[in-house]
Amino acid sequence: MLTTDQVTALHFDSCRTCQIRLRQHSGLLDRFRYARTGGGGDPWSWVIGLHGGRYLAGP
Repeated sequence: MLTTDQVTALHFDSCRTCQIRLRQHSGLLDRFRYARTGGGGDPWSWVIGLHGGRYLAGP
């Protein structure tokens, strides 16, 4: 599990570019974020999705 900021730091120059690229891989990746008390939420966290798990498992 990595946050958008962590993925940006590892592979991208721009946070916006990172967000766009991550969303293009729907199914391979899933995202979620924890709600904060008082409103708002933590940064998006990215995990392997259903299709990503199937891909990693192989035939």
